Amino acid sequence: MKNPLHDKKSFLTDEIITREILFDAGDFCNVDSSVKQKDSALFNFTGRFSVKLTHHNFFGFNTFILKIKNLSKKSLLCGLKFHNDSQFFFTGDREFLTAGEPVALHFPVECFGYYGTPEWSQIKGVEIMLKTEKTDMEDTDCSVLITSLEGIYRNISSGPRLSDGGFRDRLIEEIKEHSINFFNGNNPAFFIPPPCPRQIESAGHIMTGTVMGQTISEKDFWSQNPSGSLEWSHFFHRHHFMRSLLKGFLDTGDIQYIRFIDKLIKTWIVKNPVPVDSNGGASPSWETLSAAWRLREWLWICGIAWDFLSKETENLMMRSIWEHCRHLMDYRGHQNNWIIVESSALCLCGMIFHQFRESELWVKEGIRRLEYEFKRQFFPDGVHYEISPLYHSICVNALLDVKVCGEINNIKLPELFNAPLEKCFEYLLYLCRPDFTCPSVNDSWSADRSYKELLLFAGKIFRRSDFIWAGTEGLSGREPEEKIKIFPHAGIAIMRSDFKRKGHYVLFRSGPSGAYHGHDDILSLDITYGGIKRFLDPGITSYEPGLLTDYYRSAPAHNTVLINGRGPDSVSFKERIKSGEDRIFYEEDGERVKGIYRGTWGNVAYSITRTVTFIKGEYWLIEDFIDSPCDCTVTICWQCYGSVEIDKETVIFPDGFSLKPLYPGLTCESTGSWISLNGSDRLFKCVKFNLYDSLPVRLLWKLERRNIL
Repeated sequence: MKNPLHDKKSFLTDEIITREILFDAGDFCNVDSSVKQKDSALFNFTGRFSVKLTHHNFFGFNTFILKIKNLSKKSLLCGLKFHNDSQFFFTGDREFLTAGEPVALHFPVECFGYYGTPEWSQIKGVEIMLKTEKTDMEDTDCSVLITSLEGIYRNISSGPRLSDGGFRDRLIEEIKEHSINFFNGNNPAFFIPPPCPRQIESAGHIMTGTVMGQTISEKDFWSQNPSGSLEWSHFFHRHHFMRSLLKGFLDTGDIQYIRFIDKLIKTWIVKNPVPVDSNGGASPSWETLSAAWRLREWLWICGIAWDFLSKETENLMMRSIWEHCRHLMDYRGHQNNWIIVESSALCLCGMIFHQFRESELWVKEGIRRLEYEFKRQFFPDGVHYEISPLYHSICVNALLDVKVCGEINNIKLPELFNAPLEKCFEYLLYLCRPDFTCPSVNDSWSADRSYKELLLFAGKIFRRSDFIWAGTEGLSGREPEEKIKIFPHAGIAIMRSDFKRKGHYVLFRSGPSGAYHGHDDILSLDITYGGIKRFLDPGITSYEPGLLTDYYRSAPAHNTVLINGRGPDSVSFKERIKSGEDRIFYEEDGERVKGIYRGTWGNVAYSITRTVTFIKGEYWLIEDFIDSPCDCTVTICWQCYGSVEIDKETVIFPDGFSLKPLYPGLTCESTGSWISLNGSDRLFKCVKFNLYDSLPVRLLWKLERRNIL
């Protein structure tokens, strides 16, 4: 958060012990591509750029200050990256650099993310990262002046920084209690699983030291990261696992679970003071998204366990909640789901903690941001522009909580919280396979993830019996009406035989790839037959850098078309969020959906048309038409879920369901392929059909169930 400039008795800042100029203007002028100025070095670039400096001892400093001026017409993002032979520590390139004014950007060690255990004594170099926002539609010529990079060592205060006296100054004396009535154990929203890639253990397992698959000792609890995973550490510090401890308390009435929560929160606050004049960077503790998620989990703790917490912990939490909200007022994260979750948390705290003088401001600013981002991030068909069911669910859940909490507190909300928000839940409704799981389109973690708890909550709020039907897995409510559902702007089509457990289902995508979390899966399919999943979008298990993460996002991991073994060339952000209306078509004279992709592979233009026809509600014909002036190798990938055999180029499942090519001369090969299930990587089989021929070519596939003798 930004330094509120209160007196030191109200807000604790850190004592500076030493400071040193690590690199001055002369050092920066010695960097290739620099232009020497009077007291600084000028760097010109387009889009993204980095300045690398080496051979300096960085050990003994815990804050770095970069003096820099942005001469560009647009704002930039800036960050630091330190590295040695085997590791790197980074701030995530999220500090905002306004055009025109010289600034001193602060990078305390508390804002760095890292993989493994950081060894600051072995650092060999630093890299200053500069870039434009991903949302910028066009590359921009940029210029910056860099003056120096300074190192500081400070005595870091314990948390919270807001003192008892400072806390009292921020309260309205007439209001003694907060209004936490939304966050109670009877609210169906409490049972919506937190967004975590791994299943969270039961309260008993957490009490005995297992958290998100890792063994944690109670001593020095918050400093541990057994796997060395930055991603795991982020989810750990978001406190999602504490929801299980609350459930344990509600189920058993055993106060030990609350005492454990009390101890954990107290120690977390003391050991993790809010970084001053920093947005939290990539830190698991104070990255803006992590701060927002932690607030949301704390609201459940306040609503369910408040009367059982110690007075000391209550006091620490209230002071820290103020710091969290000021942090989210001062800084915003990425312009995607992050800012929606952050703004929702800010709203909720303002609606609930009326005793803070700034509470109305938090609500007003949170709603302003949400209204703007809803218009920017959601297509007219109600689908979030990531197209990922995971991030779609995160955003609509955050918005729905604000709607319900606002109505409870008689706060007038914009129209988006009514019919427009209700429409958004139809995407999750129609995505449901016959077993009520959803395809893992784009970054959506496990290939068998369900959103039933969220749909049940939405059904009760909007009085939608079809949402309730999905939320109860068909036990209550009524079936949806449309067996074929098209979301034209998102480029998503769902075709099904019926809404029965043993029904047939296809998801077909032909549209934009999505904003930040897209996969290379143009014209891909996810197929269920007889209620059994057959060919799946593989999902993704982790975002951490590695070959498997790259594979999950690649074209060969999906049920799609490859040209010369790969997917199409990457496109601009503008193209990634462009409406798919002109790329997906439903032919009403029959159960047929056509998708078209025109793009380049290796800078060579190709056109691919895939048509999915559902015949008599019993079998599919899939046609792929590939055209280009160049000859190439065409590969069609089929990611099989479950065991299969290949008999004369026909892929056969144990119950007789089969996929058969109706084109001569294809070669067939079977390779191992990964699918993410419940947070783990599972090995299955990918069947690839190859053809080298002159184009155009038209391939045909029949998917049906054959009789087994």
